[in-house]
Amino acid sequence: MKAWMQPVLDWATAYYGNKWYLLFALIAYVYLFFATKESRRKFGYPCLLIAFLVLNPILYKYVYSKIIYWRLMWLLPNSMAIAYATVLFVKKRKYGWVKIAFFTIAIFVIIFKGTNVYKLSGMIEAANEQKVAAAVQQVCDEMLAVDKTPRCIVPVDMSCEIRQYSGNIEQMYGRNADGYINTLDDLSQRIANEVSKETPDYNYVFAQAMAKNYNFIVLEDWKEVPDDILNSYGYILYSNKAGYNLYYCADVERRNLGGYIVTQYGSIGRNTCYTIEDKDNNLIIIDGGYSWYEDKLRALIRAHNNHVIAWIVTSPIDNCAHAFCEIIKDKQGIQIDSIYTVYISDARHEAAIKNNTYTTDLWKTMTELLKEEKNVTYVKENDTFEVLGLNFKALHAWDEETDEIGSFEYSNGSLCFTIQGSEEQLLYLSKLTANMESSLIERHGDELKSDYVQINDNGMWTMSMEFYDRVSPRYVFMDCGSDYLKPGIYGSGAWDLYNYMPQRFNAQVDIYDTSPNWIVLK
Repeated sequence: MKAWMQPVLDWATAYYGNKWYLLFALIAYVYLFFATKESRRKFGYPCLLIAFLVLNPILYKYVYSKIIYWRLMWLLPNSMAIAYATVLFVKKRKYGWVKIAFFTIAIFVIIFKGTNVYKLSGMIEAANEQKVAAAVQQVCDEMLAVDKTPRCIVPVDMSCEIRQYSGNIEQMYGRNADGYINTLDDLSQRIANEVSKETPDYNYVFAQAMAKNYNFIVLEDWKEVPDDILNSYGYILYSNKAGYNLYYCADVERRNLGGYIVTQYGSIGRNTCYTIEDKDNNLIIIDGGYSWYEDKLRALIRAHNNHVIAWIVTSPIDNCAHAFCEIIKDKQGIQIDSIYTVYISDARHEAAIKNNTYTTDLWKTMTELLKEEKNVTYVKENDTFEVLGLNFKALHAWDEETDEIGSFEYSNGSLCFTIQGSEEQLLYLSKLTANMESSLIERHGDELKSDYVQINDNGMWTMSMEFYDRVSPRYVFMDCGSDYLKPGIYGSGAWDLYNYMPQRFNAQVDIYDTSPNWIVLK
């Protein structure tokens, strides 16, 4: 029990910062419990219940350790107990000099044994009636003078006080950028991280700000944004206040990047998740990743008004569909207009198990969940569909040839397709392995040429360089991190392709190490 109680004591000491204060409070609680019937009834019993719930080591181990525990310390009325006990004790003394002496001692103990919050907690005295830093007030007033409801990207250390100063200012992120309150989507987290750097990726920050209709970007004035970036995205240096530059775009809602933002998300292992967004913030999701990515995915969807126009799931395997299944089980207000995926019969699933290849129990879960959905389209080869003005064409889905190959069916049977914009094309190869190369060339060789490509099978059992010569992309999404980029790892071609693409096509290759990575599909 001592080992269980120690974290609770450590948190209490860290929160209150002073053991003398805790001792004084404990003496006050004991006194109030025995002083009078009224103090015991009105204060003693309620406080005993609160202390039992807040300082309970069993509850800490199984419940509180999973939340921000120190917030519960607010529930303990220690200061009130000390004040009440002191006044009640003094009041009950018979002689005036005893009252004065004890009250003086109590005041001295509080002053000299207490902790000055302005010295040890990082707090500072308020500079104005709004109790925020003067710099924050000036920046906020400048934005509010231009727009009654400005949308802004700001340094993380300003975000809390901006929210405190005015609820009319909408920020891309707040305390959740530091892990508080709720999960922040990866894109917003990267913007927060970029803004915090000494030299941010200004192109990334300003492009995303324009795409998401944030009309103000606030940066420290020693960070110099190149004029060509400001001109590209329509922002101007509007003002300088209290050491901060305010960049402003008056017509940000009427601007767009000239196409659709395609974003690759990924961080650990071979998690596969892509999104497509148009200028009106409508959202298409491709795959979604492992179950551990569910919270991040919900945060991303929340940033799009909890509305997914279309969700494309290329295969019912963990690193594609597990987070999707968790969300389908419990949508929590999320609206999904259309679901596109590949159909896998019971017989094919059983055959894949007999072949002792890579299979997944997630197939059964996903199959049962989709039976309850009314908006599911099972896509076959050569099927086409249109979403948000983009044209999708399936180049492959699980078929007889997948059965004949008889290995890695859940990879080789995954949905492969092209996405055609008005000017450019993206080829999404999903989990297909090198075994499907000849079939794709034979059936769709003249459709492979694309401006952008997602490398097949997370860069593991990749297709040949000759295959990618047919694609000849200028940009490459590779769904793996640098840990996979080693010669011969798992027999993959990731390392070779990572080096070949820039040399052969002068193509940019992005991997998980720099995600979220994005392009504009025109």
